[in-house]
Amino acid sequence: MKTDKIVNKDEKNGASKNDFSAVAVFMQLGVSMCACVFIGILGGIWLDGRLGTGPWLMFAGCLLGPAASFKVMFDLTAKYRKKPNTRINGGDGDGR
Repeated sequence: MKTDKIVNKDEKNGASKNDFSAVAVFMQLGVSMCACVFIGILGGIWLDGRLGTGPWLMFAGCLLGPAASFKVMFDLTAKYRKKPNTRINGGDGDGR
């Protein structure tokens, strides 16, 4: 009975499963990019502590983290680039 209320509430707000799937794609993209940057920086700091190299590996991590995040962004969006008329939220591609 409560699921009916949830479905009706979503219909009243105009939200659909396709809208939520589009939001999920963008959230995955954002989280993946942030994780790459933080792992690069924290990995550089950790290696600097282990190897005693000063801030140099942290700087390398600051460069490699964003580079990895752009690769992740490129890979996650690859299936949407293949079909130029395909919309992320599952539309039929007619642009409406």
